[in-house]
Amino acid sequence: MPHNSASFWSRTFASLFLPALVASAFGNAPSLAQENGEPRDETLFGGVQSSGGYGAPTVALTTLNGETAAMVGGQGGWVLNRRFVLGGALRGIAPRPDVNLRNRSPSDPESAQVQLGYIGLLLEYVGAPSSLFHYGAEVVVGGGNVELVGDQGFQAGPSVSGESFERSAVFATEVGARAELNVTSFFRIGLSGGCRLVSGGDLEKAAVSGGDLSAPYGQLSLRFGSF
Repeated sequence: MPHNSASFWSRTFASLFLPALVASAFGNAPSLAQENGEPRDETLFGGVQSSGGYGAPTVALTTLNGETAAMVGGQGGWVLNRRFVLGGALRGIAPRPDVNLRNRSPSDPESAQVQLGYIGLLLEYVGAPSSLFHYGAEVVVGGGNVELVGDQGFQAGPSVSGESFERSAVFATEVGARAELNVTSFFRIGLSGGCRLVSGGDLEKAAVSGGDLSAPYGQLSLRFGSF
């Protein structure tokens, strides 16, 4: 089970970053607007060219079950008319915190860690994309699992372990706003803030519900591609 999970997430990461690789392969030719003498985008280094897509690793601070936790993952997609992005995102929250188990079976430990992971559809709007600093909005809608796991370290994925003590499906939605900086023609840095809303996820062996998994977040994304 862990091997199959790792293989699934390897394929998922590849699919998210594939648009950036394709866009980069075709991103060396100047856009028609630039060939016609229209203004180039403002960047710290060089000019931005019209593009087809991007990929980005992400890391965020949030809370899980009322305590601070780290959320890592990735996202990417096709950029349409330089204003809209259609793609996908995945998130995994490092196991935090320890919770005492109730209604334990003889083989269960006294406590476990909460692990949340999900994958979903990504929709983005990009405002003033040619400006050095610009803004955007993003929505992620998808699903995954919340699990009670042993003290085995972080493992990405909505199903992190075949040996989890309890697992429940969840439906997750992220709604956020973003500030972005054009660093080069193929690299942008984004800072996002928003809220994660989770439904489902009730765990009978721990006092955890969807409300405990919903929380604000602040996220950093490193975006590579053609914009």
